[in-house]
Amino acid sequence: GEGSKGRLGNGTVERPPSWAPVPVVGLPSDGKALAVGRDHACVVLRTGAVHCWGANDHGQLGNGGPKIPSPVALPVPGLEGVIDITAGYGFTCVLQEGGAVRCWGRSPAGPSSTPTLLEGAPPEATAIAAGDRHLAILAGVQVWIADAKPPRRVAALAGARQIAAAADRTCALWRDGAIRCARGKSSERMELYRPGDSPAVAFAAASTHLCVVLEDGRFRCIGEDELGQLG
Repeated sequence: GEGSKGRLGNGTVERPPSWAPVPVVGLPSDGKALAVGRDHACVVLRTGAVHCWGANDHGQLGNGGPKIPSPVALPVPGLEGVIDITAGYGFTCVLQEGGAVRCWGRSPAGPSSTPTLLEGAPPEATAIAAGDRHLAILAGVQVWIADAKPPRRVAALAGARQIAAAADRTCALWRDGAIRCARGKSSERMELYRPGDSPAVAFAAASTHLCVVLEDGRFRCIGEDELGQLG
């Protein structure tokens, strides 16, 4: 992928694109979860610690240091027990054991270059997903959204078992296999997708399309196709 701003984590800030996988420098152990933002990335190690690399103009690397890019993975201090991670446009958020949500960068928790508790997040959170400038939180079967405003529940997405986010949209996979998405700053625009004759069991969302895994094992994509994104 694109190599500028240390995005690839391979030791060089300004580097031509790489068309083959390259190892990330500075990771002390194997990872168990990965999040990729617009121009930075973070990994959760098997120990529950977090390391990040890439652009840092908003403090999205979380190390509290100067806001300069890092081409190697840097530890995020003060984090443990991380079970989920997500990254948006200039920010990163994690979910910790016990349900606490912490964010850094230009995040819904406020601007910060170190992990900051997201006040008002539901204490029973089980999953998180970042759009460009918002964070979606799954708590039981309820979906909450946090952005410049405090976290608030989106009643129209109730009944969710999985969530995904991209750009200004938040999507929920319902127990019947349908997918419903809310768009806009107030989540006022609703979209409903039923992928076919078999219910969806997993999905991923982008700004204008969705891809789903169906219960019978088939894979389908739904939405706009100007760039061939539906395959």
